[in-house]
Parts: sequence; C-alpha cells; structure tokens
Amino acid sequence: MLPLLRLPPSRVATSPEVAVESPPDSFRRRICDVAGCTSQARAYGKCKRHGGSKRCASVGCTKSVQSRGMCIRHGGGSRCAVSECNRAAQSQKLCKLHGGGRPCLVDGCVKKAHLRQLCRQHGGGAKCAKDNCDKWAQRNGLCLTHAKRDDEDSLALTEAASIVV
Repeated sequence: MLPLLRLPPSRVATSPEVAVESPPDSFRRRICDVAGCTSQARAYGKCKRHGGSKRCASVGCTKSVQSRGMCIRHGGGSRCAVSECNRAAQSQKLCKLHGGGRPCLVDGCVKKAHLRQLCRQHGGGAKCAKDNCDKWAQRNGLCLTHAKRDDEDSLALTEAASIVV
C-alpha cells in the first residue's frame, strides 16, 4: 500500500499517485460585483460595462478607453496606416475603407462583414427597431436618428425630474 501524502491546500489529489494543480485563488476568474452580471471583473470588482475600466477623456463620452486615454472615436486604438487617413484600423493596420476588416463570407462579394461575418446586403446588419424605419441600426438597436431622439427624451425627463424635486 502506498503511503498517504499530505498535499498543500492548492493541490487536488485525483488518485494516490497523481496530484493536479488547481489555480490559486489569486488566479481564479473574478465575476462582476453587480447583481445578475456574469461577466469577468476587471478593475474595482466590476466588468467593463459596469465601470470596471477607465472611461474616455473626451468630455461627455462614456465609452471605454482603448489607448492614450481615449475611445476609438476620439483617437484611441490603432490608426489606419494610409497617410492622411485617421480612421481606426480594423486589421492589417488598415481601416475598412482601405482594405482592413473581414470580408463578407459570400463568394464573390468584396464588401466588408458586419454581423455574422456577412455584409449588410447579405444579412449581416440589423435594421432599426423602431416601427416603419428602414435605416441600419447603429447604437442600441436603433438608427442614429432614433438613438439621438431617445437620448434627448431621457435627458429631458432627467431635467424635468430635477426641477420637480
């Protein structure tokens, strides 16, 4: 009979001869502190969506920082390698306009993919969720026109609530 071995608490014995390392507590995946969220926590015990990363330094922008303290829209992230183009690089150091980004999966199509690796013509985009609107969704399932209206409506409600109080 083999002698019993005492293993440190960070080890798990699967058989008398084999011990498998389990990750120490410091390396275990932390979950966001916000109730109901199952995303991986980053900083401050929260995921990116709930404030676990730095925000863009541009006034009024709430997007996450990519690099240089800015989001992609305001200059963060890598830029297109073509001279005088300051768009965000997608792949191969190029923006979509200059050849970066994934191509559509449909044979013979030269357009760039959006959702599900398809271009909008082949079903890779989503339409605005508002009734009778045929524009492409850009933000939160809405086209820019309806997204801006929703932003303005919520701002007006917030201002009205602050006046009443």
